[in-house]
Amino acid sequence: MNQALELVVNEELDGLGYDLVELRTAGSRARPTLQLRIDRRDGAPVTVSDCALVSRAGETRLEAEKTGDT
Repeated sequence: MNQALELVVNEELDGLGYDLVELRTAGSRARPTLQLRIDRRDGAPVTVSDCALVSRAGETRLEAEKTGDT
């Protein structure tokens, strides 16, 4: 696993109040995807809204990392 990628994902999740349970890379070189399993720190069940929030925030952060806008 790419430790730099995992670090970026963990930093983003930390700021949102989630813990990373599992991170997998999938897809192709031209269209890579990340699969994340997360837990809420408050112990509540993870909802679809949580997944959407994490997905949007992660996409924004990873795009910024890719273009050097961090």
